[in-house]
Amino acid sequence: MEGGAEHLSIAAGVVLRGAELEPIKNACIHVRDGVIESIESVASGCPKGFIRVDVVTPPPANIHVHSADYAFPEIMPDRPLEDLVQPPHGVKHLMLRSLSFESAYRFIKRFYRAAERLGVGLLVDFREAQAGGCVAAKKAAEGLWFTEVVVLGRPLRPESARLPEACDGFGASSPLDYDERVFAELVRSAEISSAHVAETLRSRWNNDLERALAAGVRLLVHGTHLSIEDLKIAAQSGASLALCPRSNAWHGVGLPRLRDVVESGIVYGFGTDNAAWNPPDVMEEARFLLYVERLRGWKREDLADALLYGLYIGGYNAIGLQAPIIDEGEKAWLVGYRLDPDYANGILRARSLKYAIVKRLKMEHAALLVKGHVVGAPGKSLGAPHQPL
Repeated sequence: MEGGAEHLSIAAGVVLRGAELEPIKNACIHVRDGVIESIESVASGCPKGFIRVDVVTPPPANIHVHSADYAFPEIMPDRPLEDLVQPPHGVKHLMLRSLSFESAYRFIKRFYRAAERLGVGLLVDFREAQAGGCVAAKKAAEGLWFTEVVVLGRPLRPESARLPEACDGFGASSPLDYDERVFAELVRSAEISSAHVAETLRSRWNNDLERALAAGVRLLVHGTHLSIEDLKIAAQSGASLALCPRSNAWHGVGLPRLRDVVESGIVYGFGTDNAAWNPPDVMEEARFLLYVERLRGWKREDLADALLYGLYIGGYNAIGLQAPIIDEGEKAWLVGYRLDPDYANGILRARSLKYAIVKRLKMEHAALLVKGHVVGAPGKSLGAPHQPL
């Protein structure tokens, strides 16, 4: 990281302000002692001496990844989901068993650093017991300063009711992979519990949702085949949902219905899922779903509201964390994006700023990371790109 700053002044063409993520144009943001002191909209522009960026947002949350899969990107794109990920003999599990602890640690660390360079604020990582389990992930997270990592693990043997060392919680492949008593005990013993649910029609037909809710699982993952009635029941139980639409599309299992998710009242965020097939750019999940929902007929601006909520608010709330917001009196935890002037025009002059941010803003444009007193520039503070291992 580049270092600390007692006072920081940022000039932003657009900033997403407050819990409502309201776009404010021509914003002058003052940070003192790690706290946002003031935000002013100044039509004539901010004074000299400000760090100038085009867009400022809170850091988005990526609440479902499988980091160690980064060791074998784009493996077997022609194979069905079950062949690839079904434990214990799916292709990815065979590949994970072939990794040493050191190799797994290095690939997980590379994935985490890639996420941090993009400005991801939160990663919730499903760590399989093979290849170092949660210990490798925890070691890989050391040295991250901007991105918070929550590591959810699982026992090596499904008959075991004890979580492995160093896990922050329990991340189940499916409730159907466990004896109901063992599964319930693992959920009870974990501060945070999560499980893949209704990713495929087969798993939904086998009542994986009912098993998850009966055990008290907090974070449901995928929910591709949950009806609105299912979603309402899950919401009433206090469960939340991680949507991974690009992964669902890639593996051909279906697509979640965001309108049903929103109408059900369930708390939701987005995840990029397996690092073998998706990079950690979680804004691409929202962008992909934007086009899917418009194709289904949802075209009002509240669609953009729903997507921004999932990126910046719901993902944190889904695991019980307070979302970082950009407002006066709040801790400064934000991402500044600097765009090519011609490209920036499509956002800064957009008639719908919310649609423009979802549709046009790319995480690779992150140029400024601020977290409390610490300020960094992704290309410099986190090191130059690495050579392939």
